[in-house]
Amino acid sequence: MGTDDTHNGRLAVLGADNRAHCFAFIRRHGQQSITELAAHTKLSRPTVRTHIDAMKDMGLLHETEQPSQSQGGRPAASFTINASAAYLAVFDISKHEHRYLLCDISGTIRRALVKDVPGDLSIPQREALIEADLKELAETAAVPQEAIQRFSGSVGTQVSSAGAILEYADNVALLDDNFAKRLHAPVTLENDLKAASYAEHHIGCAQGVDNLVYTLAWHRVAAGIVLGGKIHRGFHDLAGELNLITSTDPTQDFAQDWNDWPTFLQVLKNAEGGSTKAQRSVKAFCQAAGTQTAFLAMSIDPEMIVLGGPLVHRSPYFVEEITSVLDQLLGNTPGIDIRLSQLRSWGPALGAALKGMEALETALIGAPSLEHTLRNTTDVEIPLPVKH
Repeated sequence: MGTDDTHNGRLAVLGADNRAHCFAFIRRHGQQSITELAAHTKLSRPTVRTHIDAMKDMGLLHETEQPSQSQGGRPAASFTINASAAYLAVFDISKHEHRYLLCDISGTIRRALVKDVPGDLSIPQREALIEADLKELAETAAVPQEAIQRFSGSVGTQVSSAGAILEYADNVALLDDNFAKRLHAPVTLENDLKAASYAEHHIGCAQGVDNLVYTLAWHRVAAGIVLGGKIHRGFHDLAGELNLITSTDPTQDFAQDWNDWPTFLQVLKNAEGGSTKAQRSVKAFCQAAGTQTAFLAMSIDPEMIVLGGPLVHRSPYFVEEITSVLDQLLGNTPGIDIRLSQLRSWGPALGAALKGMEALETALIGAPSLEHTLRNTTDVEIPLPVKH
């Protein structure tokens, strides 16, 4: 590449970043004039006008004329996002549950679905359900399929940085690596725990925390890790996947109790009811989970550990037991903040939504706005906290 090409490339990147800066400000604050955008973004009015005209021509912005305050003056134009210009469909796939979101380009969640599914589905059966659910998601929101310009998914299996499903001898993948090719628009795919850690970092309990471990509170621990404000993947994209270590299998005494989370939830209820056998099972489970989490944490030295997964918001008894183990194991450390996931079971889906919005914006305006704000207008309760 010659000097001129390099210079032009840098200008193009700078232009895309400035355009994304303008788009982000309108996303967060709503209707803005050229003068207001120039003041807040520190860009010149001609530069702002160029980017606004480009996005208006693409159909991403609406222009509205505001009455002039001076008599006989020219009406001032202001701009808002054309929310229906593009849509993002999100899917979060775990063994027993599928969650879906439909977001418009302004970051507004228009539709949300939660579907319980049998844990023994084959990959073709699961993928057929997902395709049908994605169709339902659009139809019930009265959004044409062609208006969905991006899909973004989180899935409970290992995923490479390129979005490919990674398969290992003892790992049962939930999706086939060719699934994305059957959808009509590009797909962003991420591991569910990495997606959840990303969401907690940007809009959840770990806002402002650049080094954290988001751990699945389970007897075979897996985790999403954020270091320096970015998802840490490792050389083989397996950072945090302690569940791939065969030595973390449960003891034979409680193997049946720990088969899956619905089964173990009943064990927790029995323990709360006073069953001595169930209480021993819970203590052994929490000792295994806490020990793995503590070793992982001390190898990274994070500011915060976020406990996630389907159990932490369903059983206070479980939370008390596992935090007690962690407090004991980490008692000699300066103190690592231990929190429960603020985004609850929606964490992976919301993380996929954030990453999907970044990809959609990059495709449309050349760079992501990094405006990590989502708004829920559905009847489904989604724990979206106020962004700091």
